[in-house]
Amino acid sequence: MNEKIKELESTNLLNISEGLANCGFDEDFYIEIVSDFINALPIDELNKILSERDIYLYQVTVHKLKSSSKIIGAGELSASALHMEELAKSKDLDALLSSHNDFINKCTNFKNIIEGIIK
Repeated sequence: MNEKIKELESTNLLNISEGLANCGFDEDFYIEIVSDFINALPIDELNKILSERDIYLYQVTVHKLKSSSKIIGAGELSASALHMEELAKSKDLDALLSSHNDFINKCTNFKNIIEGIIK
């Protein structure tokens, strides 16, 4: 097993088996997909969207994040994105606003930890 894969596994942020399965068990391809995911995390975009109170676009954006998180094996992040998607879908702006910062912090922490390994 590739050293980066071992380090990623040690974070307990990724289900490596699930992510590798979704990448045809190609470790280099998996690292590339995780890197692309990290580079595309819509943290600033979600902050901007919410500041503009565009709940529908927020819902669409976290839906994409939920799906891509699941593909790389980031189940906990995917579950958090699902929760935010459900809040947006219910159009509960107050709940969305009160949960947003925790969600963004989770995304940022995830990014910082994973980026430190794959860069």
